[in-house]
Amino acid sequence: MPEKLTEPRIAAAILAGGKATRYGGAHKGLLRLPDGATIIERLLRVVRAAGVGEVAICVNEAEAYRRLGLPILPDKTPDAGPLGGIEAALLHFGGRFDGLLILPCDLPALTERELSELLSSFSRDQGKVHFAAVEGGKDEPLVAVVPPAVLDHVREALTGGDRRVGRLWAKLRAVRVSLPSAAPFLNVNCPEELERAIETGAIRAG
Repeated sequence: MPEKLTEPRIAAAILAGGKATRYGGAHKGLLRLPDGATIIERLLRVVRAAGVGEVAICVNEAEAYRRLGLPILPDKTPDAGPLGGIEAALLHFGGRFDGLLILPCDLPALTERELSELLSSFSRDQGKVHFAAVEGGKDEPLVAVVPPAVLDHVREALTGGDRRVGRLWAKLRAVRVSLPSAAPFLNVNCPEELERAIETGAIRAG
């Protein structure tokens, strides 16, 4: 009888380090949804529903997120964008996990289904980056599961000057996990977009 494969140990990092200039300096992850929860609180529920228990927040302004009671990870490389947050998370979790789930803080419609698809894909090939993409649509390189060994490549990209996450994943021949709908990847870039999404039902309570 073949030996049953062990499920990979997964941690998660929510990237909340953006300057949110379109919100006048407000933190997008702390915007309130119809049920009263903030976007980041909803993301935490989704992450935990997908079976990931240990989560950190990658942000340089710790005070705004301290009440969540989670590890706060500032960038090690200044002004590095999302790749700086990924570096900080990989350094924090080290080799204690087989994979790191990364998510941006501004996805209020993301569900457990998308994360489960990503995690299942990663479990079949744990040596590669696996990132979300929409069938016939755009890639979502910041919704991904990455192995710890990618840290060296992240650091090379940070020192090399090309800090685009999607470009790095392409270089590493990452696995593109195709998902059927763009709706879960709705991101909110200004207050008007958030209000419109709530009014149209794109973002719902719960």
